[in-house]
Amino acid sequence: MNTSGRTTFETLLITSLVGVLLVIAVSNFLSSVRLTREAALRIELSNIRTSIILYVTLNRRHPDSLRDMVRDGYTLPTGSGLIKYKYIEGMAVDKDGNLLDTFGAPFTYESRTGWVKSSSKGYESW
Repeated sequence: MNTSGRTTFETLLITSLVGVLLVIAVSNFLSSVRLTREAALRIELSNIRTSIILYVTLNRRHPDSLRDMVRDGYTLPTGSGLIKYKYIEGMAVDKDGNLLDTFGAPFTYESRTGWVKSSSKGYESW
């Protein structure tokens, strides 16, 4: 007797294996997304802190807010003229001009000390 087709058991087995593989793939993808965002957050914090040091060097005081750093710029002389730059550019900002971290939360800034950190849950101490 020749039976062509799959039994219910075979179909359930294949469906279960595909489901397990999908769960593993999605879990690995979400983990890699989180790790990538964490790496980007470290870089952004480093860039902002370096920009604050530049601001202090040029202005002899800490900026009042990170919004000032996004809005304001500086000019440096070169052999062929002047070059104008922004202290911080190319980063995500909300409608109020606040810098956003890679998780979408605004950075917090203490103008007295010049310290900037993330406000995303779990990353506040970075």
